[in-house]
Amino acid sequence: MGVVWVTKEAALFEKHGLNVEMIYIAGSSKIVQAMLAKEIPISEIAIPAVIQANLAGADLVMLAGPNHRPGQKLMVKPEIKSREGLKGKKLGVTRFGTSDDFLLRYILTNGESSLTGKSRSSKWADPRKCWRVCLPGP
Repeated sequence: MGVVWVTKEAALFEKHGLNVEMIYIAGSSKIVQAMLAKEIPISEIAIPAVIQANLAGADLVMLAGPNHRPGQKLMVKPEIKSREGLKGKKLGVTRFGTSDDFLLRYILTNGESSLTGKSRSSKWADPRKCWRVCLPGP
């Protein structure tokens, strides 16, 4: 998101004939809601939010993306060395339905573990049965 703000501050949109109004909306799930309500026509948004919205019946189009890897990291206490160490622990996300929630559910099921770097093809945990806690931001 910082790239868009820097572009605006450097007047690069205007340089190329674009009249851009910047509106800060916290969380990709809220951005999806605003787009589906036609309150905003375009936005920088986390890729998982677009995927989840489209799986639920939306018709959003992803024009471009920064890379093929998530930018989030799973931060844990030093004694947790694997996904199995997360069993029974409370896991925090900023908001349900956001990219960090998506990534956490991906790690818990069959994705690549940022802890071990190994891929699992079998299901490890049902994210609906894990303690995911929504941590409100500022």
